Amino acid sequence: MSGEAVATQRMQVANEAFLLDRLAADAPRAQLYRELTQNAIEAIKRRMAHGDHRPGVVQWDVDWLGVPQDRYKLCVIDNGDGMSAVDMQRYLNSLAVQGANQHQSLTGNFGVGAKITALFHNTQGLVYLSWSGGQGNNVWLHRDDEAGVYGLKLLDDAQGGPTYVRPMADGAKPALIGQSGTKVILLGNTVDEQTWRKPEGLGGGDTNWLFKYLNTRYFRLPENITLRARSLRREPDTWPLEEPPASDQSLNFETIRGMKCILDTQVAAAPQQRSCGVVRLAEVNVHWWLFEDRQVVDTSINPRAMSPGHVGIVFQDELYTVRTGNVARKLLALFGVLYGADSVVLYLEPRDTAGLVHADTGRSRVLFNGADADGSDLWARWGEEFRHALPAELQSFMDRLLSADTDSTKADRRQRILERLQRLQALLSPTRYRRAGTGSLMASGAATAAPEPTAPTTRAPAAAMPPSGKRDTRAERDYLAHLVDEAGVAADVAHPRGSLPQTVWISALRGQRHKGDLEDRAADIPGDVLRGDVIRLNEDFRGFTDLFDLFVREVGGESDEQLTGRVREVAKEWIETQILEIVVAARGLEGNSFWSPADLDAALSPEALTASMMGRYFIIERVRRVLGNDVGRSRVRSAQPTA
Repeated sequence: MSGEAVATQRMQVANEAFLLDRLAADAPRAQLYRELTQNAIEAIKRRMAHGDHRPGVVQWDVDWLGVPQDRYKLCVIDNGDGMSAVDMQRYLNSLAVQGANQHQSLTGNFGVGAKITALFHNTQGLVYLSWSGGQGNNVWLHRDDEAGVYGLKLLDDAQGGPTYVRPMADGAKPALIGQSGTKVILLGNTVDEQTWRKPEGLGGGDTNWLFKYLNTRYFRLPENITLRARSLRREPDTWPLEEPPASDQSLNFETIRGMKCILDTQVAAAPQQRSCGVVRLAEVNVHWWLFEDRQVVDTSINPRAMSPGHVGIVFQDELYTVRTGNVARKLLALFGVLYGADSVVLYLEPRDTAGLVHADTGRSRVLFNGADADGSDLWARWGEEFRHALPAELQSFMDRLLSADTDSTKADRRQRILERLQRLQALLSPTRYRRAGTGSLMASGAATAAPEPTAPTTRAPAAAMPPSGKRDTRAERDYLAHLVDEAGVAADVAHPRGSLPQTVWISALRGQRHKGDLEDRAADIPGDVLRGDVIRLNEDFRGFTDLFDLFVREVGGESDEQLTGRVREVAKEWIETQILEIVVAARGLEGNSFWSPADLDAALSPEALTASMMGRYFIIERVRRVLGNDVGRSRVRSAQPTA
């Protein structure tokens, strides 16, 4: 019926350029290369699904069509199903279109990635050349700054007439493309921008950045699709003016394999020193790798991939939330890897039992039932489950690291420390109270008789008003302050109990830590700082080595190995005593309304523990006293405790 009203008036996007810019600003800088690569992979899968089973190739290269004009632009080429002229207008000039596979979902393809990320960083545009059924066409997707919109640029056809889609001769077709495929050229933000160069802020070298990014973005790649990138090792003024032959080894292609293949290959090369496996947890599968010869592996895979000592989440064969350095060590500690973390890699891949799992719009995070792993207790929950199923290879590796410490006095030293701290038990935690119906105290003061019940009132009585007409500034500072119950809560004093954490000395010389792990820090608590049962003390920390050297000089033990060992034993005992007292006392602040979880994390961070251990006056005094009794006071020089 003509003119019939529809049930819902369709929402329109009034300012699509702002929407694109806003979404792109939240995506990582390198995301556009993932989006264009994934589009190419999906194009090849569609071709194969329709019966054309030729091997697929996705190739990142320089656009050789522009090189003769001194334009060195990056491009990506695939031999997928390609697009017709109608397809190019339909798919490329629409936001969040379903695409040729007619599949778009929260857990699948979004249909917005390349348009959002690539256009934002290439305001000059993206030039598309695509062949379908042997016929090639060209469009130019760009931002029109004058109109403030994104869309297809008006071009000239062969006769000089205006068109948005124009046919292309076979001379523009890359050798990789046969009857079908697509090429996308990244023009950058200026006419002269060399988009093959590494963008600011990305990792990797000047010539291998794209290769490394793609290797570390993908966990696994389809077996029947080759992903490769040209290695551009020379400056453009030395390049040929056309695509070099495959025999040219100076500008050859390197194949991207994904991190799983790279790590598995390293294990297979030396299985005596390396191992890997998968642990099935309730919600995720944990892929793990152990490289006891970590430095050898690091040299082998760099600069093409990530070194061991990192964690990540796998979703739809891609890597998300990859964490390295100290952040990775903290997460690995939650999974029971307290020592040698730089030799381990963990990837967590969701199982069907994990519920609704999907990526955010920028494809930089994975959400589990709406929760971000970094902003919830997911890491801790998975870590606790993994610790109970810790692979024997990882446990044995950590045991060997700890056995490298041949200090036979550790047990006796700890017993003395425990006895010493027991005498301070009442002071290790600030006074706290627990509710008790018959408690002898009120949490806010001395107990008083309960007031007689009164009839409810709808307004505060006049007596509650401040005298002399003065303003009640307390109410201005604290809303509802006038309604606080001054009687308090019946309570008894609570005496917190808990076992003291273990103290373990680690050293790079014994292989228990690698460069960057606790570097120039005194100590840390791996994993949860409030619940962790191990304190790692860095024996290489210069604040400790200065103490060791001071006492050895004072007793004249430079050439006496036995005396030097005794000096270090005594110094370690009093260092351990001090760090244990600090940690237990700081943990006693938990539950106080003035100490948030973030405050407690900061108070027990490696930096805070280091600062606290820089107070060494009493350590020096106690060590001197013990050494004086051991070796004679005449041998302990009377140096001032200023170390």
